[in-house]
Amino acid sequence: LHELYAESRMIPQRGWKGALARTAVTRVEGRGVREADLVIVANPGQTAHIAGLGGPRIGSDAAVDAVPQCRVGPRLVLVENAPDLRRFPQRAEPRGPGTPMRVCFIGQKRSVGQLEALMRAIQPISGAHALLAGGGTAAPDIERLAIEYDRVETIGRVPYDTIPGLYAGCDVVYAVYDTTYGNYRTHFPVKAMEGMAIGVPVIVSEGTWVADFVEREGVGVAVRPSDPDSIRRVLQDLCDDPARAARMGARGRAIVEERLNWAAAANRLVGAYAALTEGTQVSGV
Repeated sequence: LHELYAESRMIPQRGWKGALARTAVTRVEGRGVREADLVIVANPGQTAHIAGLGGPRIGSDAAVDAVPQCRVGPRLVLVENAPDLRRFPQRAEPRGPGTPMRVCFIGQKRSVGQLEALMRAIQPISGAHALLAGGGTAAPDIERLAIEYDRVETIGRVPYDTIPGLYAGCDVVYAVYDTTYGNYRTHFPVKAMEGMAIGVPVIVSEGTWVADFVEREGVGVAVRPSDPDSIRRVLQDLCDDPARAARMGARGRAIVEERLNWAAAANRLVGAYAALTEGTQVSGV
């Protein structure tokens, strides 16, 4: 399970059609979870939802905020879409005082509001510019809007192998989404993990699982998703205080090296499969 299917963009969200569709999807999802020998979940913020479907028991020591230690029960294992440290090396040097700050969004452009808010937010900050890279349904609109703003660079769809090279020039990773969708309130954005891997601060949406995570761990800051003033204040603070930004980045890299990397996630997955074939319980660790 990698999302809350009843709250995804694939399912109608409004009116009687939306109510029927969401009910049907939840029933199908719940049946699958209840009958499964093993449930693999990609987003730690969604483990409570899985438990609510009557799925694998989640022990008292496995609160959502305990992840990524991953002690989530006998039939539930967390396998994040975590970065491969070989692909995402740490930046050689953090940004120094007085040097320009590059804010990067690298991924599918699915919503105009949050990216336009970023474009507007950097206009008063002379030492900041933005890179918006990737395809997606909103990409044409973003391209047109970007022409109206200074210090905004856009790139279309990029091959995955080129993404680490783009990150090499990033000082802040922007992982802000439209939180009216339940998925975006509970997911752990891949780009946030990639930002931690390269050792830079990450900016995420307020009122989400990942907002609690980044602020608790000291690896980034949460903003109001469509509020340019909220985003501007955070960017200005990071631009003016490169030492603070460097501390956030170093902390993020340390977490990725310690436990939030693909090698660790893969070991959990292989261990879960092995436990199934041996007929033993999956520890989730």
